[in-house]
Amino acid sequence: MLLLALLPSIPPPANVGVREATRVDWASYRKVSDLIADGFAARDATSTERSILAQALYRNLVEKFTSRNRRRNSLFLATDERSGEVVGVCGIEMLDLSPTAKEPGQQGAAATTIQGRPLLSNLAVGAAFRGRGTAKKLCRCVESTARSWGEDEILLKVESENRRARNLYRSLGYRVVATLRDAEKPQPRPWGIEFVPTKQVAMRKSLRGGLPLDNLDWLDITTAAVCAGAAAAAGAWLVEGHLSLY
Repeated sequence: MLLLALLPSIPPPANVGVREATRVDWASYRKVSDLIADGFAARDATSTERSILAQALYRNLVEKFTSRNRRRNSLFLATDERSGEVVGVCGIEMLDLSPTAKEPGQQGAAATTIQGRPLLSNLAVGAAFRGRGTAKKLCRCVESTARSWGEDEILLKVESENRRARNLYRSLGYRVVATLRDAEKPQPRPWGIEFVPTKQVAMRKSLRGGLPLDNLDWLDITTAAVCAGAAAAAGAWLVEGHLSLY
């Protein structure tokens, strides 16, 4: 009994569903941006700074994950199945990148290596739903979408000091392929957003061969099946020209 008492408690899996955002959801992007800002803002950020950051993130969501972006893109929302509240988000978009996620013009990004590659971004989960499988569900859906586009890899960028996020990505099969020393991140200021230097790591995952066998469980299998259906439905919308989200 003493041994059991000393073991850390493991939170139960979150009762959430994951779906792809549609036109109907665009109006709720302000709430989604608040969620992302809560995850990205510094711990000591003031409410004003969080609000400024959320406004910038909202503009970013509109540019990247609505019909304004003519390239393939998709935003996935995790919702609490009891309340319907959005509790998590993750996006994917096609960008011109090198194999190490460097953009044209960045140091070390040879022009001959630049091509369209899928980038995972904007992963955020509400505090009450962290550590309960929600982030994994979102990432699996993003990966299934990239596969449905015929892609065999997926890239992401994460702050080098964000060990929690890096550990999550590593558990999902991502590996560091480069350190980006000339990266920038948005920093809220009283007058608006300032982009300040930061160090990020680029991580890559191969999508060949289906789901990885390591760390695979029934949650992964079920999520992959659901997301494959969502990706197929999104593909049908794209073919019909109704929706530019992916």
